[in-house]
Amino acid sequence: MVAYRVRLTRFFTNEFSGLDGIVTAVGALKFSTQDFSFIFKILTEVATSLDIPVFFSAASIEKPNNGDWRYHQLVEALNMPCVKIITTRDGIDGVSRLSSGYVLNPDIVIDYVGDPALLIPDVYKIPLHFDNRDNLVGIGLVRRNIYKDYGTDSIDEEMIYISLIRELDKRGIDWVMFCNGMKADYAMGKHILSKLNLPSDKLLPRPLSAESYIDMIQHFDVIFCARFHACLTAYALGIPIVGLLWDDKLRFFAKIMGVEALFCEASQLDGVSISDKIIEAIDYDYDKSNLELYKHKTIDSIRMFCKSI
Repeated sequence: MVAYRVRLTRFFTNEFSGLDGIVTAVGALKFSTQDFSFIFKILTEVATSLDIPVFFSAASIEKPNNGDWRYHQLVEALNMPCVKIITTRDGIDGVSRLSSGYVLNPDIVIDYVGDPALLIPDVYKIPLHFDNRDNLVGIGLVRRNIYKDYGTDSIDEEMIYISLIRELDKRGIDWVMFCNGMKADYAMGKHILSKLNLPSDKLLPRPLSAESYIDMIQHFDVIFCARFHACLTAYALGIPIVGLLWDDKLRFFAKIMGVEALFCEASQLDGVSISDKIIEAIDYDYDKSNLELYKHKTIDSIRMFCKSI
């Protein structure tokens, strides 16, 4: 551990040399399922020693746990003198978690913003009204044991997919499986192909770039989203979504965007219930006002930080 700390400190010192500020696209401030508390601690220590301001941007916020030493290490990292702004993609709920359980320094600015992925159409110049959809349901894949790893032991991810596929076939609805590029998710798709003796074209190739992933997403009429960024990408592109609720970030996203009715609780993970939501999603009355609000808040927070340094 000592050698790792020395190497990481040296790495950050070299990388940060000459910078005026650091914007860290965190993704998540977590310490249990994904523990980066040690890395964040060294990052903020180095930035403080170099007198470089740090902005932690658009993070999901894990519930505080005073009984976990990693939580306390993360709190210490976030309250180093270099930290000036922390924003969350969890809306008002995320701000509440930050202010009550993480941020002790009153000078640190806290706010909610949108995930940067909501800006995909703007960044990639993609029109939101396009005619290249294929009357197709995209079934987003997630790895085995995702529910167990996030605190729910009784869910069998394999059976979710098998039940959904059988029900879609029964209703005559065309579908195809896809993943966001993660090998473990793609392995689930390969397993389902083998289990149900399906043709290989029912699983799309694993995308190896953001461009190929976005191009793939654009062809679906509606998407069953297991991964958070599948939800974000599809919603940003104006594609109807149905989602799973295996982590707080998905629940907060559904709440923020007003699509909670289209996300599946643990009691709704059967093919019939999910298929019903897929049909509902196509004609759902989406309110995109929050999408625009959160996109602008993301940009404005970065501009504010850049002006302050």
